[in-house]
Order: sequence, then C-alpha cells, then structure tokens
Amino acid sequence: MDRPPGPARTPRRGARSRIVPLAWSLSLALAAPGAQAAAFLPGPEADPPTGDQPAAEPTPAEPLRGDGIRWAFGPWRTAGALTLDARALRFEDGGASRQLAAITEVETASYLWQPWFMQVRLGAGLTASTDSGRDGATAAGASGNAFTGRAQVSLFPASRFPFSLRAEVADSRTSSDALGSDLRTRRLTLSQAYRPERGNDHYQLQVDASQLLADDRSDTLVTLDGNAMWLRGAHRFELGLNRADNRTDDGLRRTQLASLTGRHAWNPDPSLGMDTLASWHELRARSAAATGDSDFGSDVRQLSTLVTWRPRDGDLPLPVSPSTLVVGSARWVESRAAGSSGGPALVGANATLGVSTEFGPDWRAAASAALNHLDTGAGSQVGTVTGNLSLTWAPRGQTWQAWRYSPMATASAGLTRGDADSERDFATAQWSHSLSREFLRDGQDMISLTAAQSLGVTADRAGTRRGTGTTATHSLGMMWQGMADTAVQRFASASVSDTRTRGDERSSFQLVNLQWSQRSQLSRLASWSGSLTAQSSHARIALADTATGALLDLDGGWQHYASGTLHYEQQRLFDVPRLRFTLLAGVSTQQLLRRSAGDVDAPLSFVSRSVEARLDYTVGRLEARLSARAARVDDRSVAALIARVTRRF
Repeated sequence: MDRPPGPARTPRRGARSRIVPLAWSLSLALAAPGAQAAAFLPGPEADPPTGDQPAAEPTPAEPLRGDGIRWAFGPWRTAGALTLDARALRFEDGGASRQLAAITEVETASYLWQPWFMQVRLGAGLTASTDSGRDGATAAGASGNAFTGRAQVSLFPASRFPFSLRAEVADSRTSSDALGSDLRTRRLTLSQAYRPERGNDHYQLQVDASQLLADDRSDTLVTLDGNAMWLRGAHRFELGLNRADNRTDDGLRRTQLASLTGRHAWNPDPSLGMDTLASWHELRARSAAATGDSDFGSDVRQLSTLVTWRPRDGDLPLPVSPSTLVVGSARWVESRAAGSSGGPALVGANATLGVSTEFGPDWRAAASAALNHLDTGAGSQVGTVTGNLSLTWAPRGQTWQAWRYSPMATASAGLTRGDADSERDFATAQWSHSLSREFLRDGQDMISLTAAQSLGVTADRAGTRRGTGTTATHSLGMMWQGMADTAVQRFASASVSDTRTRGDERSSFQLVNLQWSQRSQLSRLASWSGSLTAQSSHARIALADTATGALLDLDGGWQHYASGTLHYEQQRLFDVPRLRFTLLAGVSTQQLLRRSAGDVDAPLSFVSRSVEARLDYTVGRLEARLSARAARVDDRSVAALIARVTRRF
C-alpha cells in the first residue's frame, strides 16, 4: 500500500554538511573560465528564458542583398574644372577668327560593392562659345553650345576576365592644342578579355567605333580586333581577327580592311619545330570623283608550313655536324583582284627542301630544291623545278691596329626546268668585305666608322638568251655616342649607300639616312631634348623594250622624308616660382597614322610643321596658360594666340 503524504522530512545533520561544500564547489566552477566555454560545447541549446523580456530595439532596414553582394556604391570622388578660353587665329589666305569659350567639366568616380567588383567613372561638360571671323572681305559671327560627356564602366578590372565599356563625346574647343575648324569626337569602346586560372591561354575581343565631325567633313571608323592564344603541351595555337571600315559621310571615300589569321606551332623537342600559318586578307576601296567612281580591291588567301630540323648523332646513317640544319616548306597562295579592275584569280603553290651545314669555323655549304606551280586563271599554267647549290666562306674578322676587317665570299649555281619558256641556268659569285673601327676620345665620346663593299657577278641562260650582269654596292656609315656626362645623352648616325646593276636591265639605287637625338639637363630646373630623322632615296631603272629593243629610262627622282621634335622646358622662368616656359617644335613630311588603315587614334588633320611657345603659371588650383603657335595644317598655314585660365575644384 502507498504511504499517505505527510510533512517533508528534515534531512539529517550529516547529509546537510555534505550539501554545503557541494554548493560552494558548483558556484566556484560556474565562476571559473572553463565554465564559460561549456556554453559553446556541442549539444542542444538551453531553453530560452521565461518571464517578461525587454522589447528588442528596432534595426535599420538593410539594403537589397543577394549572394553576399551589397548593392550600394562606395564614396563618390568628384572633381571638376571651370575654364575660360580666348584664342585668335589667322590663316595664310587672309582669313581670321576670334573665339571666346567658357568650359565647365565635372567628373566623378566610385565603385559598386567593392573596388575589384565594378568601377564607375562619369563625366560631363558644357562649352559655350562665340566666334567672330573674317574670310577675305566677308565678316561673320556665330555662337553655340556644345555638350561633352564620358562614361567608363570596368567590371572585374583586376581579374582574369576584365570587361570595360567606354563612351565619350568630346569637343576640340576643350583642348588648347586644337587648330583650325572645330572638331567633335564620338567614340565607343567595348573590351573583354579572359585568361583561365591555370596555363598561359589568353582571349581578348575589342570593338571600337569612332566618328570625327568637322565643319565641312566627317570621318567614321569602326574596328573589330580579336585574338586568342592557347597552349596544349608542345602545341601552340593562335587566332587573330581584324576588321576596319572607314568612310566619309559624303560618300566620296570608303575603305574596308579585313583579315583572319590562324597559326599552329609544334615543338616536341628543341631540335624539331613546325609552324603552320593560314591567313585571309581582304581590301575594298571606293572613291568618288568628278571623273567617275572607282572601285578596286584585292583578296588574298594563303596557307604555308615551315619545318625545321636539326639532326643529332644517330638520327641519320651518315655522320652529321652539330650545325646541320634541314628546312622544308610548303605554300599555297590565291590572289584575286576585285572591283572595277577585277580579273581572274592567280594561284601559286610551291614546296622547298633545303639543308645547310658547316665545314670548320669558316665554311658553310647549302643545297635546296623547289617545286613551283603557277596558274594565272586565263588558261595559262606554269610548272617548274628549281635546284640550287651554294658555298660560303666567312672567316673571323681580323684586327689590325684597332681596325677590324671582315671578308666574305659566296658562290652559287642553280637551274630551273619546266617548259621551254621557263628553263634557266645561272651561276653567281659574290665578294663582300667591311672595315670598321671605334674611336674613344678622352674616354668620353665614342665614334664608330664602318665602310663596306660588295661585288656580284651573275651569268645566266634563259631559253636561247644568254647574258651576264654585275651588281656593286658601296656603303659608308658613322655613329657617334656622347658619354661625357650622365646628365647629357647624345646619339648621331649618318649612312650613305649606292647600288648599281648592269646587264640586260640597268638600275641604280641611292639611300642617305641621318639620325640625331639628344637629351640634356641644363640645370636643376631646365632641360631640353630633341630628335631628327632625315632620309633621301633615289631609284632609277632602264628596261629594254621587247618590240623595238630600245631602253626605257624610268627615273623616279629623289624622294625625301624628314621628321623631328624639339622640346625645351624651364621650370622657374625669371626666378618666379611655378612659372614654367615650354618650347615645342615638330616637323613631319609624311602622315604615318591614317584612319583609312584602321588606326583609331589617327587625327583627321595632318600637321606637317608646328612651333609653339607656352607660359604656364599655377597658384593652388588656379592654372593659367598663354601660348603662341604657328603651324601648317593640311597644307594651310595657321597662326594662333591662345589665353586660357582654369580653376579646378
């Protein structure tokens, strides 16, 4: 039977004495550091506390989150400038122009979430100008506003797959270097690259669209450039794509260039290599003139393979020299003219095999054979077999009283077999030598002098015709390098060469080349540098008329080219702090950069000569410039006086 409930029993004195020390032991254990760590031990969490609890404080609303990305921009860094520009222009035909412009530009930059994730740069500007001009006896005036802007977005800029988007609208009035007509520029560029985590593979694609707008003309250029490269063991693959479309909006000119190339290189070991190249190039050009439209172009396809092999001991049944080199190649080319001058395709193919080896330190022998096939597309085909043997003697240079003498002699013979019109036998002998010396003046300047001559004699038989010819070349060169002071760097060179050929056809070619460059630190605050390249060439050829036998003398005359720059800078003019004087001069007789050739950075106008003097003064964020410039732009002389004040903030 269950015992009925009764009053609580009082513990005995012995049991109470044991409970008190146990309670103190638990209290000390909970206060010890080890007891705090017990709350982080694995296991179910303790029950939440009961009873009244204080209300939780409100927390601010968090921005939109996704996969740990905080969709918020970082601090914006802002800068700007306010510019007042006044310029006066005078042209060689008596025209004049005066222009006043107020230019405001603001630019800001930030990043989204993290700087390595996405960077943003934005800019905007406003140009307000008034222009009063005189063209001969006519006076005119105009005013207007122009907006400029730029934007750039870079996604993963420091990663293996950076993406960049750039857009810009610019006006030449914002630049102190502009001359002549006002020029508007619009440009959009997209670029994407990719590189895998491992290996040296690389892929890149870029699209660039540019438009230049002037008062009387406009020029648009769109380019596409792509390249890829990847490695797989001993194999290397490359792929390139280029396209450029340049045109004027008046329809007078349009040029289209396109090319596609693929390359495969295979190097299983240092002694063997194979390089294969496939390419396609296309050119389309159209020009409209009063005499009529002209449309022409070309289309060239090519496939070639080059194999080099350096046999080692045991690779061939015969003993070979370590310098022996075997080279083989195969090539196929198809060329077709397009447009109004189009015609049948020209197809050519050839295969060659050659070997060269050294006999001692001074002698080298070579032998080669080739198969050639040519199809003109007009029912005419030519196939030939060519063989060639050559022996070269090239001893080490001899030194005699600081002069170094280097001779070389070569003899070769060959034959060509095919149909009766293409049979040919020839033999050539050539002797060349050079004499050189270096002069040191007081251990400061070095002068090098080189003189060289070569003479070649050729005897050949082509069908029933026999003939001989000679070719003589003389050249002289001198180079000077100054080493007097570490603050001065000087270099100058001059060379002249003359080549003359006599035989069934007579020709001559002369070339004169001059180069000079110098950089000097005149003082701690003054320095200057300059460079000059001048070249003149003359070519003349006399051909025999097949009908009359008379000689046709074709003389192209002397062709001259020159380019040079001069830069002088004084950091503290008249001992006035922050007052800088700059002198700039440049000359160029040929426009090397052309938008029609796919160069996006090429200017629309060609400045052949220019001289400019500048005064710059800076006080804090205030910049002032006064410049005077005389230039020849597109065969028209222009003189300009420009005053410019800029306040940056």
